[in-house]
Formats: sequence, C-alpha cells, structure tokens
Amino acid sequence: MPILVLSAAFAAPPRPLDDSLLPAFPAGIEGMVHEVCALEMVTQEDGRQRVLDLSGCAEPFADAVRTRVTWWTWRYVATETPDLLDPTHALLTGTAGVPTGLYTRLSVVFDRSDTDAEPTIAFQPQSVVALRKRSKVTVPATLAPELGAGCDLLVHVGASGRPVRIQSQTCAESVRAAMELPLMGWTFEELHVEGHPPEYAVRVHLPAL
Repeated sequence: MPILVLSAAFAAPPRPLDDSLLPAFPAGIEGMVHEVCALEMVTQEDGRQRVLDLSGCAEPFADAVRTRVTWWTWRYVATETPDLLDPTHALLTGTAGVPTGLYTRLSVVFDRSDTDAEPTIAFQPQSVVALRKRSKVTVPATLAPELGAGCDLLVHVGASGRPVRIQSQTCAESVRAAMELPLMGWTFEELHVEGHPPEYAVRVHLPAL
C-alpha cells in the first residue's frame, strides 16, 4: 500500500476532499523508483480541475495522475509561511476582479528508494508567482489588537505585474488601509497561463505581532 505524503513547501497544497481518488502507485513496477510528474492546473469554481499540463514522468506514472486528477475536488489549506507572500497559488481574475479559478503547479513524486520499503506518493507545491520589486512592509505595532492571531490580504495584480488594489480577506479594514500603500509598491513577475499573462490575486499573510 503506497504511503501518501503531503509535502509542505511554503504552504500546504490543496487537499482532495475524497482521499480514495488520490493516485495509486502503478502496478508491476519493480525496483527503485523516483518519478516526478509536473502538474499544472486550475481549480474551477465548481471545485473540479482543468489540467493545463502534465509532463516529466514516464507514462505509467503520468496515467496514474491523469486518471484521477479530473475527479478531484480540492480544498486549499493555507499554512504559516516564512514570508508575507504565499507564492504557491494565484487566484485568476478577469474584469472587475471576478475569480475564474485557483492556479497551481504541483510536483507529484512517486518514490521507492528501497526495494523492501513501501512506495510513497508526495505532493510538492511549486511557486507560481514571484516578486520583481518589493518595498519594505512593516505592520505598525498599534495594529496588534486588530491583527489578533494574524490575517490575510489579497493583492490584486494586473497583467503587467503591477498591483491594482488591496482587498481584505480576513483582515480588519484598519489593517487593510494601513498596508495598502506599502503593498502597492510591490511589483511582480508576469504570470503566464496558457501563453497569456492573466490578472490575478495573491495571498499575503500578516502574522500576529
């Protein structure tokens, strides 16, 4: 029975709601194995996946992912990050900021380093957004009561990589207003999805003071 490992990079990857739909280690594969499938996808509003690309691994392993991924319904599980920016996903947006899906890139790693050990299947989230320039962001100590245990903002980024507005996800309005100018000073590398630079929103987590 393969062991599933949800590897944390900067944040936990989205988690399938039904674990029975996770990939299975291909039958008949002997010896030591290390296969990495690169998976690029968009989680649509109904929770289903639109696969944009699946590559980098031999066919039995690619097929193990392909036959399951379109049945996944995922819940994104955010965790504490070592930086304010969570680069592991982007909420694709269109006109007026209407969301069209959660864009992620994952490595699905099939591994059996010891022929006597059970094989493992790990999900490792990859960064999809990167900063080109960042201004210094300091959260004023006076906002500690409003921050509480920490909160999240969404930075809406235009196709050119420049922020266009800061939206509160779980922060008080006073926190959003105080952080607006510093975060608007950031610029991002263009994000290319299916050959086009979309507008998107990215999560910024403000930890407790």
